[in-house]
Amino acid sequence: MNYLKTLLLTLLLCACSASQENLGSTSVALNIGDSTIENTDDDGNGDLLVAQSATLSEAMMLESLSFYVTTAAGQLRLGVYASDGPSGGPGTKLAETAEFTPSVGWNTESATAVELSAGTYWLAYFPSSNGLHFRKQPGVTSSKYYSLTYGALPSTFSTSPNTSSSRWSLYATLATIEEPGTGGAGGEAGVSGGNAGTSGSGGQSGGTGGTGGSSGCDLSGFTVGTWQAVAPPRSNMGDNGDDHRFTQGIAVDPNNPGTLYATVSGFNSSTWWTLNGGLFRTTDCGASWSQVGSFDQGINVRVNPSNSSELYFADGVRGTAMGFWYSSDAGANWIRRTLGNSSLQQFDDVYHVDVDPSDFAHLLLTFHYPGTSGDSCILESSDKGITFTARTIPSGTGAGNNAFFMLDVAHSQGSSATWLLGSQNNGWWRTTDSAANWTHVSSSPMTHGGGALYYDSTGAAYFGPLGYPNRSTDNGANWTELTAAGYAYWGAIGGDGNSLYAAHIPPGGSSSMSTSTEASPTSWSTGQSVPYGSFEFAQDTANHLVYSSLWGSGIWAVKTE
Repeated sequence: MNYLKTLLLTLLLCACSASQENLGSTSVALNIGDSTIENTDDDGNGDLLVAQSATLSEAMMLESLSFYVTTAAGQLRLGVYASDGPSGGPGTKLAETAEFTPSVGWNTESATAVELSAGTYWLAYFPSSNGLHFRKQPGVTSSKYYSLTYGALPSTFSTSPNTSSSRWSLYATLATIEEPGTGGAGGEAGVSGGNAGTSGSGGQSGGTGGTGGSSGCDLSGFTVGTWQAVAPPRSNMGDNGDDHRFTQGIAVDPNNPGTLYATVSGFNSSTWWTLNGGLFRTTDCGASWSQVGSFDQGINVRVNPSNSSELYFADGVRGTAMGFWYSSDAGANWIRRTLGNSSLQQFDDVYHVDVDPSDFAHLLLTFHYPGTSGDSCILESSDKGITFTARTIPSGTGAGNNAFFMLDVAHSQGSSATWLLGSQNNGWWRTTDSAANWTHVSSSPMTHGGGALYYDSTGAAYFGPLGYPNRSTDNGANWTELTAAGYAYWGAIGGDGNSLYAAHIPPGGSSSMSTSTEASPTSWSTGQSVPYGSFEFAQDTANHLVYSSLWGSGIWAVKTE
């Protein structure tokens, strides 16, 4: 164990001495319309569809629409219309928000993600109540409106609308359309101190119900209970001299059995130059893979369980595509979100992304590089990354952390404000009020790269640190070490509702897939030999498969029945 620690700490110190280069640019956000809080109060526009013109100077991707309210009432919808109506007026509907209940202040709502070319567009608002008050500037422009019973925005605007000489506090936010970089000499962006393992990052991905054989997967090559490789999406996985290429994040598409996303990272430990990694997808349980986008260093991928077209992707640590990315069309196009680069979060080298199990729009990001104080932060978003709020973490927790929502919907425990923070410096911390207060719950350091949080069928929670796997029966307030599993660098603890799986993480050689049962988690047995340890698990219950991303050896899977 002393040799293991020495080797890994040496690697860590080398990484810390590398320079911060080639961070890559973040996407540029642009507002069109009126983002000023105007001086004149307005109301009485219930059942009126109102549109005002705005000019876009370059092709960009629509993200959101914002409207300022002074007195809230009723419901509200916002939208964008093309200027293909009579005399260049509003014509065809291009995008819209969902209906929402307005509140006092700026109301920013996600809109249909659509690419808009340079030109003139019409931003529309449609209130249900005359009691809604908002702001306008009269006598400055020509706007269009007409009377219409409140409901969904019509696909085309009226061809004979009325004209107004006012504009309202209403604007659209757009982002540059970026194709991720294809690799390059991105320097290591710094590594936090503390106990080190091998690189990786985590988050538990869920599966979906159903019966096997419905996805078109050929499972004849699987043997129940035996782990096997399912075509690593990059050649030369693992350690090849100074080159190191590995898998980290995985996610099953819960609406399409057989579809799995996998991230790949890589670097040279002598030069710290990036090796091409990226994001990959299989739709046949790993028999074949295709690349999604042209990313550098895949950390995590998340799929919206309510809409498989929506993806989050984290690219971090090194390379030219670092940042947090969003796609609304299953990876055909991507938007790199603007993160802010505050004193708490200097660079966009994302280390982990976790999603609220009850709300895909609500997410947490952590970072590989510290802020100016020596600690990093958690960035929280409630609108799919359009805006972020920096949350302070306990002093001394450093950077290179993982943050997880401790919300177990199936057993009605926890909340969207209950989080678990893993630190490589000083163990694990828990908050029940979105980082306003923290409680230290475990001294076992997080393994370098992190792992995953797993809830079993009884509602017990698990994480894997440097030390012994930990288990909690009170949603993270207290943790018990599962000493029978053995002392090691643990990453993810996974399961299938009956069995528990975990593979420790050595710097080289072989590991084993240790197993236990959710009914008797204090007893563990050394299972099948597998190359290197696990960072994340994902379950495809329709095909009775459990996947694991194994350091240096791609994706492995086991058929459970």
